[in-house]
Amino acid sequence: MVAPSTAKEHALARISDHEESNANIRSQHQEWQQQRRANGEDANDWNAFREHLKAIGAPDPGEEEAEDFRMEENTMQESKSA
Repeated sequence: MVAPSTAKEHALARISDHEESNANIRSQHQEWQQQRRANGEDANDWNAFREHLKAIGAPDPGEEEAEDFRMEENTMQESKSA
């Protein structure tokens, strides 16, 4: 018998959920990840992304990482070959 989950049962935010407070978050996210990859840095570091947003004067999206924040490995490979 499987024990019931003790983890919080709630839906994770998505990048688009933050667009009400930051209309440019999607493009900021894409540009930031591209620059991180180009610099050989972790493009999936949520806290570094939050710091970047605060540094450019954008609202902090909060401590909880957006569900769709992390770039998929196959997307990264496609970007490298383009």
